[in-house]
Amino acid sequence: MKTSWIAASCLLAAGALRAAEPQPAAAGVSLQAVAVDAGVLRAGEGEVKRRVVVDPSRSLQLVLAAGDKATFSLDLPDGTTVTPDHLPFGVSWSRFDGEGEPGLPLPGLGARSSALVTIDEPAPGGYTVRIRRAGGDGDVPFLITSLFDGDLRMGLWVQSPYVPKGQPIVLAAVLLDKDAPARDADVRVALLRAESGGLAKVVGEVALRDDGVDADAREGDGVYSGIVTATAEGATWATVRARGRSAAGDEYERTGAIVLEASEATVAVELKKEPAWRKHGDLVDALVFEFALEGPAGAYDVVATVRAPNGRSVTGGATAAPPEDGRARFEVPSALVKSLGVDGPYAIEAVEVYDRTEGPRAQRARRPLELQTPPIALEQLE
Repeated sequence: MKTSWIAASCLLAAGALRAAEPQPAAAGVSLQAVAVDAGVLRAGEGEVKRRVVVDPSRSLQLVLAAGDKATFSLDLPDGTTVTPDHLPFGVSWSRFDGEGEPGLPLPGLGARSSALVTIDEPAPGGYTVRIRRAGGDGDVPFLITSLFDGDLRMGLWVQSPYVPKGQPIVLAAVLLDKDAPARDADVRVALLRAESGGLAKVVGEVALRDDGVDADAREGDGVYSGIVTATAEGATWATVRARGRSAAGDEYERTGAIVLEASEATVAVELKKEPAWRKHGDLVDALVFEFALEGPAGAYDVVATVRAPNGRSVTGGATAAPPEDGRARFEVPSALVKSLGVDGPYAIEAVEVYDRTEGPRAQRARRPLELQTPPIALEQLE
């Protein structure tokens, strides 16, 4: 049960990420300063304690939420105990009781027992959250969400959250200490799937590394990478926890989550026409290329990613209907190519195929590519 509730808390980390103030990093990555923990106050237990690691921050918001009537207190590193009736200078405490209020700003608020504790310029160190039973029997699950206004931030990246079932993909955690890479962190990902009753089960665990080996592109750049696989159709949550010490020597902890939507790979993809620039008078009006698809009859959306040397990317879209036609013909207009901002050649990284249906997307193929366009100067584009 403890593992299930901790796993479920990691699912809620995604909501915490949306609530925190984002700081853009690389393309497709937003850096956040969030940590999530959870557990269960068992039947017969009067109190449980959880340690919260706080690193130097301009402010800290703690959301303390429980699934049944409970009370909370907070021990500061200097030994001071914070309660709703004892608030040191710079600390505020707001309590909420109800069945959930969607207008409240942070995840966990509005649970049957929840509180928002805000601390200005919190002292770094170990804080202790105490959860006590306030009546009732049975297990009481609880959730602790920490949102830091600090400089040590983490963001998660995958090429696409839509993946074919059973296909290994690269997952990366970008970890920065101010503008510098956060080095020597212990970064681990747990793969979770929801079971009946809404509980979550851990179905895999992987360490992410920043050592320049295997999935990691460059050693010491603050990008911790590894290979993960969604082995079943539907949603698999990839939850990441990073622990370490900052360059200043302070202990920290950060968490985050990405949902991988896996589906059965039923379509084969083959390149039919190499990338080429199409001229319109003296200038080029589009990048054109073509793939053939083989699979069950139906309509598919096909997406190809074109990336420039500066890291910017654009996508080209096409439709196909195998076996009647089965050709996906791409035309990426020159105006879109010019938005990349630098001269080519450009890389065509991957082509992805989705069912053309309403509702959640189902990916039927993803083929990584090592294609390059012919060289081109921006001034040659229409």
